[in-house]
Amino acid sequence: MTREAALTATLQDIRANAAAFATDWAGERRERAEKDTFWNEFFQIFGISRRRVGAVFEYVARRYSTGNHGFVDLLWPRHIGVEHKSAGLDLDEAMDQLVDYLPSVSDLDLPRLLVVCDFEHFVVRDTETGSETRFSLEELPARVEMFAFLAGHTRSTVFEAEEEANLRATALLATIHDELLTFRYPAHDTRVLLVRLLYCLFADDTGVWAHRLFEDFIDVKTAEDGSDLGLRINQLFELLDTNEHSRLANLDATLVEFPYVNGSLFSERLRSWSGNTAIRRALLDACGFEWSRISPVIFGSLFQNVMTAPERRSLGAHFTSERDIMRVIRPLFLDELEADLQRARTASVGRMNRLREFHDKLASLTFLDPAAGVGNFLLLTFRELRRLELETLLALRDADPRWHPTAQVTDIETMIKVTPGQFFGIEIEEFPARIGETAMHLVDHIANVAVGAAFGRYFVRLPIGATATIAVGNAMTMDWGSVLSPERCSYILGNPPFIGISLRTTTQTAELQTVWGRGYHGTLDYVSGWYRKAVDYGVEHDVPIALVSTNSITQGEQVAPLWDYVLAAGYKIAFAHKTFAWQSEARGAAQVHVVVIGIAKQPRTHTLFEYATVAGEPVSRTVANINPYLVEVETGPVHGRTAPLAPELPPVAYGNKPTDDGNLLIEPDAIAAFLADPIAAKYVRRYIGARELIHNEDRWCLWLTDLEPGDLRRSPLLTARVEAVETFRSNSRAAATREYGRPTLFRQLSQPTTRYLGIPIHVSEDREYFPSGYFDPEVIASNANFIAPDPQGVAFAVISSSMFITWQRVVGGRLESRLRFNKLLTWNTFPLPALTATQRSDLIAAGQDVLAARAQYPNTSLARLYERHGIPTPLLDAHRRLDRVVDKLIAGRARTTTDADRLRALFSRYRELTSAGQLSQPSTSARRSRSRAAS
Repeated sequence: MTREAALTATLQDIRANAAAFATDWAGERRERAEKDTFWNEFFQIFGISRRRVGAVFEYVARRYSTGNHGFVDLLWPRHIGVEHKSAGLDLDEAMDQLVDYLPSVSDLDLPRLLVVCDFEHFVVRDTETGSETRFSLEELPARVEMFAFLAGHTRSTVFEAEEEANLRATALLATIHDELLTFRYPAHDTRVLLVRLLYCLFADDTGVWAHRLFEDFIDVKTAEDGSDLGLRINQLFELLDTNEHSRLANLDATLVEFPYVNGSLFSERLRSWSGNTAIRRALLDACGFEWSRISPVIFGSLFQNVMTAPERRSLGAHFTSERDIMRVIRPLFLDELEADLQRARTASVGRMNRLREFHDKLASLTFLDPAAGVGNFLLLTFRELRRLELETLLALRDADPRWHPTAQVTDIETMIKVTPGQFFGIEIEEFPARIGETAMHLVDHIANVAVGAAFGRYFVRLPIGATATIAVGNAMTMDWGSVLSPERCSYILGNPPFIGISLRTTTQTAELQTVWGRGYHGTLDYVSGWYRKAVDYGVEHDVPIALVSTNSITQGEQVAPLWDYVLAAGYKIAFAHKTFAWQSEARGAAQVHVVVIGIAKQPRTHTLFEYATVAGEPVSRTVANINPYLVEVETGPVHGRTAPLAPELPPVAYGNKPTDDGNLLIEPDAIAAFLADPIAAKYVRRYIGARELIHNEDRWCLWLTDLEPGDLRRSPLLTARVEAVETFRSNSRAAATREYGRPTLFRQLSQPTTRYLGIPIHVSEDREYFPSGYFDPEVIASNANFIAPDPQGVAFAVISSSMFITWQRVVGGRLESRLRFNKLLTWNTFPLPALTATQRSDLIAAGQDVLAARAQYPNTSLARLYERHGIPTPLLDAHRRLDRVVDKLIAGRARTTTDADRLRALFSRYRELTSAGQLSQPSTSARRSRSRAAS
């Protein structure tokens, strides 16, 4: 492949090259003997000639640390620098050595990527982003994107040619679809027809039958005006579903060349239809496209978008990238399978038997995706299993001294054991399900061609045998065992729909209530139903499960009801990708922040994947445990408490709730009239909600707790407002409100009689610190705030720390994306240990420093003071000093620099206090009130 060809290579091509490279170099260990060949062939993965681009071996350089001369093993200026070692040597030392050479390389020639390698393992450091990635030779096909810029691509255009191919293919089918709509052809028949056309178009270009056979049939055997197009196509479909022995003897010669396909793909009879010139032209245009350029793994999702105009407007915006699917299947099973294969093919004793056993294992695995969509997860899993099968067959061939290059096609067909019949799914809509099943045949054919090429014989699996099963139904209401019995299931995987409580329909809520039964909690996301059903399905047979979910299931109130059940069933978190942006490869696609969580009954290891940024690459760590908040501390969910765990923290309470239809509140345009009324003016008070607290805005209310006799009668303004409150409450549907007989008062009263700390219920997620402030008792706190007595400032110091907002972000709930302060779940569980007199004094003093720094900006609101990246230096310095105090109290050290470190410390301290018996389980009343008190 030339460099120019590399620029239009598909992801499939490049990964196939990488897979072949990984297979060829498996087991090599000698640095000097094979290093140069290794890197020459590495460049060829991307169609690059090392010599032509100016990459040189043994680049002379000087060690910065010693001044001695040495050599960079390979340097392509501005692109890549390589240090290569023999297998088993320390790669971290090799990276240090490579970095030590860089000062002697001119600034213009400094490479973007630094790579150290020992044939079996790679460490890659990107000098532009600072990220470092480690992976094995076997993982190279999944990691090629990081090297794609070597062939002239940027990250956004790495596989632009493939994306363009898929979008162009979809547009061609969309044109056919639109023409069918003008005929009022039935929707179901239209969908079946398009799926079949997809298969025929793909078969035309990939060797399923003679090249362009279908195109010739349309071009030669149908009338130019398209009048007989539907009739002829239906005739062809019937033929493709008829075996050769049952066909008519007088068939047209063109039709005779079409093979028997089977697989139920063409079994359903469609309504007849007459075409026209436009639809015939559209179909011929589609035939002229090179369908071998598309990726069946992602094309199904694009194809689904042709069905509705709104989806068409964002064509390609909703399919899932291969990269993100690999983040599910690699830790769930693929990494382990690749390791098993490597051990089998490098075994010194019994290699043939171990390879055969591994091959049988591949053929025995079954997969269930209960939210299959167009089958992307199943398709990619099937492709990867077929790749491993091919590597196994090649290893068996190489290990068998009796093998010779005259093996027959029948031998190849017998050798292939992995089939689409190992894959099962559930999808609520028929059309995506049929697309997924058809795409499995396309992936199967591509894999068969690869096997045939490897063994020197062309092979097509026709008629179709075993097929994937994607059942059409509602996964929330149907029995998964009717699709695949749990004792036969090896893995559950998928990407269930993301529907939060505010977006659920009444039907979906009812479904969720049925699934959870008595365990239902109103805060549960719709995706929790898949977790519950997956656990119930797999628990008796130890079926591992990996699902993509919004990160809300690892935060806030729904953690306890969901994860209490999962953990009680005996499942543990085996691996987890912390929050990252779930992306589409298509342009303009929206990002959703998600987590991937894999659970198993007896996980061998626990692996945590962390991201420096949500759009970055993960760094994996093996940890001892992973808790439901995706922190490597062995704790279960945090349950709400009715009183603070920490003896130093005061209780917090809701502010005053008026329940007045706004009549006890004074609008800005009415305040002048109330202040001008000498009677009413006595009862006007400043009124503080969350917005007023954060933005320093004025708002006013009527506070009539000390209403003097006769004042109401003497003030028409007061009389009108109180009467309006009385009318509103008397018409309330709530009996308690109707029976509350005091229209002069707020419905719920909690106003302190001394200076108090006001805590806003909702705070922007962008705040680096949680804002709060002090108010005199004459300032009335609304129920949009919590209030707390804090005479010495302990509560203010705690809530103003990084430790607290870190706890709040993970343990507390959210409204949309905003943080929601929750007294039961966040404040009352904050694991502040008992303080010595000195610790208490230091904490209070650090909080006072923050207040003093704020006082330097008396006319600036908290919103402005705490703008992201805009905190004034004196205030930020005061917070950093406070952080050192609180960090030391929680973590035992004053320098805790990351949120991840703080979370580990917080959960460790929480576990310590819990196991010490200082934290009792919440009462029934606390459980009932949890959703009411969340804010």
